[in-house]
Amino acid sequence: MSFIATAIIGSGALGAGASIFGAMTESNAAQNAQSTIQNTTQQGIQQLMQLVQQGAGAIPQYAQKGASQLGSYVTQGAKGLKNLVGQGLGTLGQYTGQATGAVGQYAGAGAGAIGQYAGQGANALTSLLGQGVQQGAPFAAGGASAMGTLQKLLQGGPGATQQLESTPGFQFLKDTGMWGINNAATTSGLGGNVLAAADKYNQGLALSNAWQPEMAGLQGVLGTGAGTSNILSQLLASGGSSLGNLLLGAGSGIGGILSGAGNTIGGLLGSAGATGAGLLGGAGQTLAGLFGGAGNTAANLWGGAGSQLAQLFGGAGGQIGGMTQGAGANIASAGIGGANAIAGGGIGAANSIAGAFSPSNLLMMKLLGGGGVTVPPVTLGPGGTY
Repeated sequence: MSFIATAIIGSGALGAGASIFGAMTESNAAQNAQSTIQNTTQQGIQQLMQLVQQGAGAIPQYAQKGASQLGSYVTQGAKGLKNLVGQGLGTLGQYTGQATGAVGQYAGAGAGAIGQYAGQGANALTSLLGQGVQQGAPFAAGGASAMGTLQKLLQGGPGATQQLESTPGFQFLKDTGMWGINNAATTSGLGGNVLAAADKYNQGLALSNAWQPEMAGLQGVLGTGAGTSNILSQLLASGGSSLGNLLLGAGSGIGGILSGAGNTIGGLLGSAGATGAGLLGGAGQTLAGLFGGAGNTAANLWGGAGSQLAQLFGGAGGQIGGMTQGAGANIASAGIGGANAIAGGGIGAANSIAGAFSPSNLLMMKLLGGGGVTVPPVTLGPGGTY
């Protein structure tokens, strides 16, 4: 083989070997890149999952802490509100009790004062009536006695005669007449029958003269007694009426005081009840708002935690998908690059060998005697074959 043929063939072999070595080196680099991309992607996914797990554990933990603190504050608020309501109701009951006690005390004092003064007035009136009756009783009794004597005189008979004979005027008139009769008998010498007739006449005359003064006196005493009795009746009637009016007025005054006190106490109790009901109703509404707000806050807290978890897992899934997709694309790109490198190396080697055995090189080797290499016929275009 000639030196030139050897050089031409060696040049082609060297070119082919270089192309194949370069392709193998680039293919190894592509494989290393694929492995690195896979490892890096796996590490990134693991770190991302660790962070996601930490975040997923921290979100419910802080949500639970927030809900627990919220429940604690709500419980404290409810207890505080309950204590304040209890204190308010206690104070309201205390002042209401004091007010009703004061009203009852003053009402009792007023009723007692009215009863006291009414009793004093009734005693004074009764005393005055007693004094009037005591002073007028003798006159009324004298009138009643005169009525009996007058009736006896009007009936006549021995009883009337005895009554008239017992009067001082009758005895005086009889003694005066007997004195005149005795004088006349002494001076004129009158006998027994005449003296008896004169004595009888003298007694009748004395009875007749004693009748009129006795009747007049008895009628006067009777009139005085009747007038006194009438006055006593009027006094008793007026005193009874005054006493009744006094007691009625006292009872009416006491009833008015007690009724007013009852109305005042009823108003106090009604107002206290309304205030207590309003206090309890307001406390109930406040508690309902407190627990309702706490429930809404807790729901929003857990809802926000769930939303954050969903966003966290969704974002992690998207990042992992993106990382996996990018890694796959990069690995595919590296594989395609390695394949292209191998294919290019093969093509380069083929081109180097083909170049070594190009028509011009074959012609040259043939012209130089082949050098121990069988050179096929070479077609150099339309000019012919050598």
